[in-house]
Amino acid sequence: MVKETSVIGVALYSSTKEEFRQFAAALQAGMEVGWLRPVIGPQYPLEKVAQAHEDIIHSSGATGKMVLLTS
Repeated sequence: MVKETSVIGVALYSSTKEEFRQFAAALQAGMEVGWLRPVIGPQYPLEKVAQAHEDIIHSSGATGKMVLLTS
């Protein structure tokens, strides 16, 4: 598993509301101009959450974030 992973994160819990707004604006701008491209993995309707759980448990690896869709 180590070969397939990377851990990148930030601690937003200590941010002020203004800092959080600035971070959100920067991320939104990055997606709009194309330098930030989130990787989206499989998408499941909320009714199939059990299937999504099974699929992630039994997969050999994941690419992107699994998304649960709501109506």
